[in-house]
Amino acid sequence: MHSQFGILMTRLLLVVALFVIAVLIIADTHDLEENGVEGQGTPPNEVTDTPSIDGEATPSPEEPTIDPVSVERGALIAADQCVACHGVDGNANIPTNGNLAGQNERYLYRQLLMIQSKAREIPTMNISLEGIDDDGLLSLAMYYASLPGRIGQANPDQDIALGESIYRGGILEKEVAACTSCHAPNGNGNFLAGFPRVSGQTVQYLEAQLKAYREDERTTDEDYGGMMRDIARKLTDGEISAVANYMTGLY
Repeated sequence: MHSQFGILMTRLLLVVALFVIAVLIIADTHDLEENGVEGQGTPPNEVTDTPSIDGEATPSPEEPTIDPVSVERGALIAADQCVACHGVDGNANIPTNGNLAGQNERYLYRQLLMIQSKAREIPTMNISLEGIDDDGLLSLAMYYASLPGRIGQANPDQDIALGESIYRGGILEKEVAACTSCHAPNGNGNFLAGFPRVSGQTVQYLEAQLKAYREDERTTDEDYGGMMRDIARKLTDGEISAVANYMTGLY
């Protein structure tokens, strides 16, 4: 009798133990499921797609890339290096500095290369162009060429007739060629040949460049047989002033 009672109690205890173990297992499984759902977040440093309005994921925006040879890159370089002297719109703040807006791209690029290499000495620009690669210089030329050029106004009190005569017909007795042959009737230059735009430049700048050619202080015409120096040597100060005044008002 006692033996049967002992067996019964043992079985009862075994059933209770199994019941307790089952309850613990179910509780642990439930906790794991809750923790799993709550833990399914986005790691703090992980980039995810942004849901669009229609519910589909759209890629996260990327940093825009700039072509190494482009107007956009030229604009960035200009904003960093050039605006103090050549203005935010490419037109000089100081009359003796050149207006770059609307200038011939090929001419500008060639001049920038020469200034950077110090074949053309402009101390402030020599420093500003240090470290800019050829693609950057070309981008700078492209940027300024893309801007609208300034239209100047000739001074009516100066000898406009003389300036017009020199610009359009030269000076035959001095063997001075007409300026239109290289700089065009409207002063916009010649893109293919790389001849610069003179229209809209300040009188002070034009006078300074012609005198620099005359005195061999500027020799950037070497590839063209010293043409500008040959012409400038034959011009008086008065003739230089007259043609400079006329050129600034061309359009």
